[in-house]
Amino acid sequence: MLPKHHYDFNDNQTFNDSDWISGQIDQLPISVQKKVAQKYSDIYLQLSTDKDRKVRFRANTWLRAIVDKYKVAQSNDGSYF
Repeated sequence: MLPKHHYDFNDNQTFNDSDWISGQIDQLPISVQKKVAQKYSDIYLQLSTDKDRKVRFRANTWLRAIVDKYKVAQSNDGSYF
């Protein structure tokens, strides 16, 4: 699953975050994937006035933190959301 707004092939043919973003979101339970994708899209749009590098970095950092929290929660008690 991909967020509606994200840095992709159309933005730059050298750098494409689509596969990485999709892979991160796919690690989450199906029940929260849509919510996380929407939140990622919102963050990306909020920051879109910044330079592309900052937008990508901040949105991707947020996504990585969500996935990491989910992994830790799953290993501790089996639930996160």
